[in-house]
Amino acid sequence: MPPDPSTEIEIEVEVEVEPTVTDSEIAVVADRVTLPDPNPNYPVEYGQALDDRTGQAAPLFDGSPHREHVRQGVLEDCGMLATMAAVAGYRPDALAQLFQPNPDGTVDVLLHESVLYGGTSAPTGRRLRITVQPDVPLHVGSSGEAAYADRSSNGSGWASVLEKALAAVDRTWTNERRDAWQRDWTTWCSKDDPHQAAPLGYARLDVGSTSYLQAELMTQLTGVPSQMSFFDTRPGQEAVVATRLAALLAAGSPVIAGTRPENTYPPGLATLPFGLYAKHAYEVVSVTNGLVRLRNPWGHEHPAPIPVRDFLDLMASDYAHMDVGGASSAPQTGTVTSTFVPPAQPSIPAPRAVETTIKPEGDRPRRHTLGRTYLEDERAIVNYLALLDDDGTVNGLSVVVSSGVGQRTAHWATNGTAGVGGSIPVGRAEAERIAREVLGFTLPEEPALHDMVGG
Repeated sequence: MPPDPSTEIEIEVEVEVEPTVTDSEIAVVADRVTLPDPNPNYPVEYGQALDDRTGQAAPLFDGSPHREHVRQGVLEDCGMLATMAAVAGYRPDALAQLFQPNPDGTVDVLLHESVLYGGTSAPTGRRLRITVQPDVPLHVGSSGEAAYADRSSNGSGWASVLEKALAAVDRTWTNERRDAWQRDWTTWCSKDDPHQAAPLGYARLDVGSTSYLQAELMTQLTGVPSQMSFFDTRPGQEAVVATRLAALLAAGSPVIAGTRPENTYPPGLATLPFGLYAKHAYEVVSVTNGLVRLRNPWGHEHPAPIPVRDFLDLMASDYAHMDVGGASSAPQTGTVTSTFVPPAQPSIPAPRAVETTIKPEGDRPRRHTLGRTYLEDERAIVNYLALLDDDGTVNGLSVVVSSGVGQRTAHWATNGTAGVGGSIPVGRAEAERIAREVLGFTLPEEPALHDMVGG
């Protein structure tokens, strides 16, 4: 947990490259973007990726982009790759228009700048021009084999170029966004993590992504507002969830969902059924006859079709999708449900043991920002989101507790469709008012709330 403001030592957030900023775009160069810490099992180095079949560099496109061009490598960025593949599946033309090859061999990738507000991402109208140089991380000692997003065996290079552009997006960030990332990193990493500064570049992607970051990427790739929503996991709601997911897919919206960490499943469930992997992101590709079909961003080992009830029991409760007319599922009614929601990749630092001693309320140092309270124990942060109906009225409340073991969420609602209109961050006082006046209960004090949500 960050120390008391009176004694806090500020961490200087690194700026790798100063962007060129105009009213219409922010421009940066993606050269040799920062790599994760060396992994002795998968050493990488920058170089020119080659097509296994031709021995030459793969073309940027081999026909229209499609999801099978996207195959995750050793970088733990499954949420980003699943989102890229999903957009390629539903909006290939919009994706292709992001790329502008240059005569010198570089490629300009023109993403849509977006802003995150609560669980919603919206375009600003400005573009992010990222000039991607052709060298990418390769497996050391290979003959030009790409180590991250594949471009050595799928016949096209756009997924690898886009992954590198996404790794360089943090070079376009404002100071406020960099500071927010540093705060998030401080809550995610353990006390013993060797990095004080938040990782950037490929190292940032290697940390993993949450549903709201996947929603942000949907906006960056398409210019369409996107959001994080919650499944209604109550028994008896399977048909409702299936209908909503099918409606999103029919409207052309990608849907990204993820499994939970290993330690949130029953002890006897060492291997997940249906071919699922814990703490991994998947694209929802279809929902038919009560079965959910998922695509693994690895490009292989796709799960078997999953009955909707099993899907709700096995997956995290939040998911990302485009805003296509409010066809979203929502949190449950008055009973709280708690779901562990860390970034969806296994590279998150190992969870620490949960402290069992809770300090008395009067002894707890605390500092506040909008919609966020820092709890001293376990370096936890409590965030509050007002959940909106499709007409913009508040009809629910979500609480997100972030700490070194990830994120846990709880949500209450007046009916089963809260969050259809998105969510907005609120402070503690407004969260108390929503609980009292909209939901009819007294919001517990934060130490008790921290325990209730799963601390």
